[in-house]
Amino acid sequence: MMEKQNDKEPIPEKVKFIDSCEEWPPPPASPGKHGFLFYLGILMDVACILAAFPFLVLAGAAARLDGRVAPPDEWYMIYAAMNAAVTLFPIAYTAIVARTIKVLATWKLERGTTVGFLEQLLASRSLVGALQILWSLRVVNLVGVMLVTLAVISPIGGQASLQMLKIKDVANMTQADVTYLTTLNGSYSEFESGTYFYEALPGMNSMYAASLTASAPVKNSTMDLWGNVKIPSLSRLAAPADHVGWQDVAPDPSLEKYSSLIGIPARGLSPDTNTSYTLETSYFDLDCSKMVNGSTAECGNSTSTNTTKPAFYCFPGSTFSFGIDEMLASSYGPTWAYINDTDREFPQRTIRFASTSMPALTVAYCRISTAYVEAAVNCTGLSCAVSRMRPSLRPHPHPHLVPFEFLYYFNGFFWQLPLATKTQAATRGSQLTEYYINDPLLPLANTYRLLVPLFNVSPRDMSIRLGQVLNSYYLASLDAWGITGMSSGSGTPVSTANAETVVDGTFRNITTASTVSTNRVLYACQWAWWAVFVVACLVMFVVACIGALLNWRTEAPDILGYVSTMTRDSPHVSVPEGGSALDGTDRARLLKELRVQLQDVRPRDGVGYLAVASLEGPAKLPVADRMYK
Repeated sequence: MMEKQNDKEPIPEKVKFIDSCEEWPPPPASPGKHGFLFYLGILMDVACILAAFPFLVLAGAAARLDGRVAPPDEWYMIYAAMNAAVTLFPIAYTAIVARTIKVLATWKLERGTTVGFLEQLLASRSLVGALQILWSLRVVNLVGVMLVTLAVISPIGGQASLQMLKIKDVANMTQADVTYLTTLNGSYSEFESGTYFYEALPGMNSMYAASLTASAPVKNSTMDLWGNVKIPSLSRLAAPADHVGWQDVAPDPSLEKYSSLIGIPARGLSPDTNTSYTLETSYFDLDCSKMVNGSTAECGNSTSTNTTKPAFYCFPGSTFSFGIDEMLASSYGPTWAYINDTDREFPQRTIRFASTSMPALTVAYCRISTAYVEAAVNCTGLSCAVSRMRPSLRPHPHPHLVPFEFLYYFNGFFWQLPLATKTQAATRGSQLTEYYINDPLLPLANTYRLLVPLFNVSPRDMSIRLGQVLNSYYLASLDAWGITGMSSGSGTPVSTANAETVVDGTFRNITTASTVSTNRVLYACQWAWWAVFVVACLVMFVVACIGALLNWRTEAPDILGYVSTMTRDSPHVSVPEGGSALDGTDRARLLKELRVQLQDVRPRDGVGYLAVASLEGPAKLPVADRMYK
């Protein structure tokens, strides 16, 4: 201790500091761990060892959940945990590795080692430091490789915690039956029931009128007003056919590609599944030519089936009418009664459509046939669309056969169609059917005109629009209740309580097998990332255990990495005697107010000497042009 100064002289800073170090341990002192640091060390070692377990639990959960259904709420919590892990893992890993490296350096210093080894350890507590010290020491050794590897694991392990578990949509494929309305053998039209069609007319005509006045998005969509899939016209598909006849149906919205405004109802679909099935169906295909100047003189009511002299059998009844050039038989049909007449030639019939127009009668002649097709339908929930089509490969009647060439059927169908949307003012203006043929997307836009000029419609458009009119009314006559979503009967005649025979529904259906896929959201463990994360967690655990073991096998004080260590045994720093067994943390705490500077400790010599020394007065910077040892 310095001698006591006079009251008039200022007391030097170093004396003030030395007198204030009341906690400085008197020599001698034991280097062993004791007191608060003992328990703090235990707590830190246990915490480092246990730090790996939450991450291992997360990895175990990822492996366990692989392939299981992922409820949204559960996935949200797990994803939040992985998001937290991607931040927390590098922090915990780096802290544990850095602590263990320092403990290892202290342990090696206690037993004797090289300065280069200690520098390499203490500088490698980060990836940049591990690489930089290899360059600084100009060494490439196994220790350096191991330290760089330990540093690299930190960011990779953090990223692996976020990537090891994902979710994916998986389709569960099963088989189920789908029942749909058939237009083939066994179908039953209301116009085949004699006069019983009167009971069905309100439903048929309402549904027909609704389909004509539906909005443009509905008309252009793949489904009708009631959720039934619409069948495109095979002849209007642009895609080439493949080797088995399939043609793709373009997904673009286009009214003109559909054969009818009313679709084919199907039962057995579920809003929670995706369903794929094929259906066999048919529709009428028209090829029209047109003459502007026509007359009603071509129409007659003869029931002759003489094919040598064509005649049109028309039912005016409204502002438009239909006729056909020849009848096959005076009956209701059906055409399927002739399926075995494979060696017989059936002439293609011509439909005559006449509409009252100004200044002349619009008359269109359309050659008509039946198209038998197979359609592949894909449904997402209850939303369906035909994805591809081909000509039917099943036996069917000759395509030239149509139900309209059977006199009784013709009489009922073409008697009621012109009256389906007739109003009391019908004789003064065109009907809704004519408005549709004139403008399919906005049929009511020009209703102020008494008579629409259908002679302006091209033959191509007449073929498409008139075909849609015939097919829509025909489908409505098959099952007005089933098409609009009501349940239908089997179509078999039954007797009522008053002994009257009626038809219990007209839904003659076909059941077909379908492929049902249920989209399920499943957990998917990314095993490569999972393995990386588990290895990183195990490395962190092993490093923590090694650090704890070395910490309790080291008796030397922890002095590495502290600035206060430079005050040990220095003749240029004024500190109390003793304290050689202090840890770096204790020494730094006790000397935290000590003022030091890298200064010239030989200012009067010709050559100076730089050392860390106590700062007793104003700081004096080294002189740039002075030489130092």
